[in-house]
Amino acid sequence: MKKPSHQKPGDNQSVETADTLLDKRDAITNEMNEKKELLMIEKNNILSKSNSATQDEVDDSLDAYMSGLSSQLGEFL
Repeated sequence: MKKPSHQKPGDNQSVETADTLLDKRDAITNEMNEKKELLMIEKNNILSKSNSATQDEVDDSLDAYMSGLSSQLGEFL
């Protein structure tokens, strides 16, 4: 005996064809590629900001070292 199929009133079932599935796949693939591109751009922006921050830290460290060195030299003179 077959069970009667009970469909809820709000359920809309559509028949998917190969063409509609391929179109959906292409749309999703394009969206993924766009997201990957945006992600790479953001990653590069973060890396470039990180590199400039690192350069600033190196400059600050060098300034601190040179200040310490000149104060040590001042003690000897």
